[in-house]
Amino acid sequence: MFLTIVFGITLLQLLGYCIVDSQRMRISTLWVLLFVMLIYGIALPYTLYQIQFADEPEGPRCGLPVLGMYGACWIFGGGSALFTHLCYRLVRGALRNG
Repeated sequence: MFLTIVFGITLLQLLGYCIVDSQRMRISTLWVLLFVMLIYGIALPYTLYQIQFADEPEGPRCGLPVLGMYGACWIFGGGSALFTHLCYRLVRGALRNG
């Protein structure tokens, strides 16, 4: 489930880059990256927390699963966002110059 969410957010990130470039907006692709990083840093861990512990009314008994969820979102999500951003910039630069 997590990888499906990461893949979907990556596709939305690429769509955002294409919209920014095709409309020649004044905002940079860095703003799209910042928005995606905020999703991975704040919104996605909270959503996964609510899904994982929906049947436990008082939440987890230990903080380690929560720490693992946040760490996975920050490391894998942020890493995939940065990788996607760098690949897009390299490919776009190569197409414009070549």
